[in-house]
Amino acid sequence: MGIFDPAQIHALANEARAWMLDTLAMPLREFERCEILLVDRRAFGPPARPAPNRLGGPAVASARAGDFRCSTLTSGTTMVHLRDLRVRVVSGHPTAATRLILAHELAHLWQAEQHLRQDLTIREGHAVWVEHQLATSRGETALAQALENSTDPIYGDGFRAVRAMLQGGRAMDAARVMVQRFS
Repeated sequence: MGIFDPAQIHALANEARAWMLDTLAMPLREFERCEILLVDRRAFGPPARPAPNRLGGPAVASARAGDFRCSTLTSGTTMVHLRDLRVRVVSGHPTAATRLILAHELAHLWQAEQHLRQDLTIREGHAVWVEHQLATSRGETALAQALENSTDPIYGDGFRAVRAMLQGGRAMDAARVMVQRFS
């Protein structure tokens, strides 16, 4: 059963935010200003090209010029400018996958708040690493395994690069390491 109710998406976003603070020491100062939206995948039109999807859901492409810049939208997107904070999540994903998508997108909000200078692979890899930490902490091994086994050159390779960089450290230290390394 998928998530189609905006109240559910807000509850999951608050849950992901609290988990990120408590487990990863990643406070989201701008969260209250952030608009969390549940969008119908039909609002984006047909995919421009097939896009890889890390969590097994349908892939769609952004078709709204001037709304946000994202060539493909598999599950969610985050505005990266702190003046216009929006997280959009495509409706219909199962609860567990939606929770991970929100953690991924909120990781991008945290990255923007920290003014981190990362290339795309590290930026996405860190967000996937956050997803993986959440999946592992909740015992969602199938989702964690799917993230680990991703062959995507940005998401999968980025995840493995970030995981190697943070290897041996505690999850609570990851935020400090990312800030020290990429500020």
